[in-house]
Amino acid sequence: MSYNPVFESAFRLLLAGEIICEHRYPEEHNILQFEEYLSRMNLTLEMLNRQVRSTQDRSAFLLAYSDSSNPKAREAIKSEFSLVVNQIEPLVKWLRLVMDVTGSERPIVPGEIVSESEMQTHIEQVPTLESKLDALVKSGLFLSRHAESKGRLSSVMTKLVDEGYLVKIGTAGTRYRATGKWSWLYDVMAFIKTHENLPEPEVAGDDQMGLLE
Repeated sequence: MSYNPVFESAFRLLLAGEIICEHRYPEEHNILQFEEYLSRMNLTLEMLNRQVRSTQDRSAFLLAYSDSSNPKAREAIKSEFSLVVNQIEPLVKWLRLVMDVTGSERPIVPGEIVSESEMQTHIEQVPTLESKLDALVKSGLFLSRHAESKGRLSSVMTKLVDEGYLVKIGTAGTRYRATGKWSWLYDVMAFIKTHENLPEPEVAGDDQMGLLE
């Protein structure tokens, strides 16, 4: 197989810990749809005790350890898992805020568009929503020192872009598209609910999500 820059890009992104989906990395996501490229990538990754896996809904690809019993692998998994667990609560609070603003009965899904300006308008009109935003930015992942709700919400959206959960649509405006990293998060939450006796946000919903009230 001749040199393929998209294959190299996908390989480097995965090794860097990125989650590849069609909304954030469309070319790299597309090449991973082909079994030939995926097999060759896994063949190379086998020497590093890694393999490419997809989220449950197959909307995104990421690296996982082939043999998690390896001591170094277990330590790395434990460290990453602890980080994710600490981020779940603020992320769930943001998801609930979006659901309250939009009136949706389900959490956000990859590809869904989120309008910061529309959220801001609703939040300013409903005191309870403003209180939820205020609580969201007091500490943790979305900590913000902005005094006004507009600055707080903008800070939250920027953080979600930085963390790979949203991508901005266009260079101007305040519209964003949800990425496949949400599917990864839902998979992690489902794993916690099923396999671990850990405190987590109350969960409910349909079979696809089943994670938020």
